[in-house]
Amino acid sequence: GADMAGARWTLEAGGPGDAQESGGGPGDADGSGGAHPEPDLVIEVAGRRVRAHKAVLCPRSEFFRARRSRQVVRVRGISLTAMRALLDHAYGARLRAPTVRDAPDGDVDALLAAALLAAAHALQMPGAVRAAERALREQLRARACGQLLDVAKRQRAPELADLCLGFMSEHYLDVLRDPAVYGRLTAAERELILRRREEAGARCLLLAELGDGHERSGASSRDSSRAHSPCSPERAPDEVVEEGEEGDGGARWVHRRDARTGEWRRLSRVPEAVSGARGCGVCALHGYLFVAGGTR
Repeated sequence: GADMAGARWTLEAGGPGDAQESGGGPGDADGSGGAHPEPDLVIEVAGRRVRAHKAVLCPRSEFFRARRSRQVVRVRGISLTAMRALLDHAYGARLRAPTVRDAPDGDVDALLAAALLAAAHALQMPGAVRAAERALREQLRARACGQLLDVAKRQRAPELADLCLGFMSEHYLDVLRDPAVYGRLTAAERELILRRREEAGARCLLLAELGDGHERSGASSRDSSRAHSPCSPERAPDEVVEEGEEGDGGARWVHRRDARTGEWRRLSRVPEAVSGARGCGVCALHGYLFVAGGTR
């Protein structure tokens, strides 16, 4: 077949106010890098006509491959914006989800990214589907997930629903804090999100530095055991400190014990609001460490 590197698709002018556009991959925009065959496929989408190359689209899309014999293909249910992005990706460009610069938060951008994912599924473009999923993950927020989950149900899009449920499982506390999100979930969805969170990852032993244990009176045996704790004033021999964590002064940490090596590793810094608290209640629940009460 012909070398299609640097080839371009063309959007025909739709009327007096519309200009002809072209797009494609990272090759020469003016086609000076070499001659290419003329487009041999017309795509009718959102009331406009796009001229493209079967040699580019058919290897990347089962939808177009099944219609290879046609000269004109009509695409329904896909916006012109999404079609442009998918064509650019097919011609070699990096897939970029549409964005709204003036949107107050990420919700609108996430909905646009979801529309791009739905379009990639409709045109049966596996490479674009994977790229659209990555773009959507970059735009996802807890509140947007509630809207996207509704969209996934209406469009019967299990992949989008799974992506939203996975995000809410990873950010479970944000979901709990927002009644607009948690309140619209069904009982089955709430149970599924929690189950996925509890099944993710391996269980491990954690140790949190909260109150200053060295100011409390205790038995000598308790004092002797402190040398082996990552909370001792002088770091235990088996504690591993990551690069950039030296010289943290009085910062307190949550430590994770590596079951394979027996080493303690710093997992997360304890917030100053609870650092040094005495007489507080501590509870590990759903992968979070909750601290309540206490004095400083």
